[in-house]
Amino acid sequence: MAIRSNRFIRYLSLFTIISFALIDATQQQWICDDAYLSLRYAENLVQGEGLTYNPGEYVEGYSNFLWTLLLALCQFLGAQPESMSMTVGIFCYAGTFLGLYRFGWVALAGGAFALHMRIYASSGLETMMFLCLITWGAFAIKERRIALYSILACASFLCRPEGGLLLLLGLIPFWQERGRYLRYILPVVGTYLLWKIWYFGDVLPNTYHAKGSGVRFNDGFRYLSLFFSMYWVALLGLLHSISSKRSFFVLSFIFCYALYLLKTGGGFMFGRLALPLYLMLLIAFEFWLEDYRKSRIYWSFFSIVAAGLLLTPYPKGLLENPMGIDGIVEEKTWYPQSVIDKSRAQGKIL
Repeated sequence: MAIRSNRFIRYLSLFTIISFALIDATQQQWICDDAYLSLRYAENLVQGEGLTYNPGEYVEGYSNFLWTLLLALCQFLGAQPESMSMTVGIFCYAGTFLGLYRFGWVALAGGAFALHMRIYASSGLETMMFLCLITWGAFAIKERRIALYSILACASFLCRPEGGLLLLLGLIPFWQERGRYLRYILPVVGTYLLWKIWYFGDVLPNTYHAKGSGVRFNDGFRYLSLFFSMYWVALLGLLHSISSKRSFFVLSFIFCYALYLLKTGGGFMFGRLALPLYLMLLIAFEFWLEDYRKSRIYWSFFSIVAAGLLLTPYPKGLLENPMGIDGIVEEKTWYPQSVIDKSRAQGKIL
């Protein structure tokens, strides 16, 4: 009877946490202006103009190939593209929950109560698809499922260029099976890169040349400092020793991705580009707590993570200052209603 009662409480808690996060993500629905880049490319592709922003100009102005193709498929099937971009994002958010739940309750709570995971779940961007892919990729590493990991790593690379990090780091856990691993990924990666050279004349998107080719360590440090002033609780994931074989892949990702954000300067959207780093820190935290899963220590840390995320406020001045902090803004609330109304009126005239 006690076992059934505990199981009931567990599933009720799971349902409550996920419901809270999904309902709030749905209420947060908005479309980021960057999403319209992909929507424009998708529209032209469906209309027979190819992957172009302006017909005849073959420039890779997006950085989310797989997401753009998915939006094109939605348009081809007659779905309303803006609504579908938000809906698919929320479904990917739910998929991320399922992956985090396979690691443990602390990771699940961290995903549910992180405000910016809920905000970007329904922003029209590929953010949540990328997070879902890397979450399940980490799980495939944990379960030693090389074929599944290869599929997810390739998909993450097609979703965002940063997914190439998963392809490279996959050699760490599968080094003894590297021949098999390379046979899985090289045909996909090679075909994609050759197609990009043929179609766009470059393997890197235009956004890299416009924003990411320089070295901006000071900007990157400010970006990460601002992010972790709100999400400091995720840094507890670093408690795990880097010498542990159980989470060496995860900690390698954390180190390399943090270095990448420092080098490129992060971005002006508060939180978005740091979410993959945050997610892997939660998973590293779970590896550290794995030996305490059935003890009170585990649930104490669960409470710390949940409370820390719920009670830590925005960095001071981020919302009050129209230009944010050092050029970093909360984009969802950046545009005043007067600007939105004026832009909508101008759009109708055009």
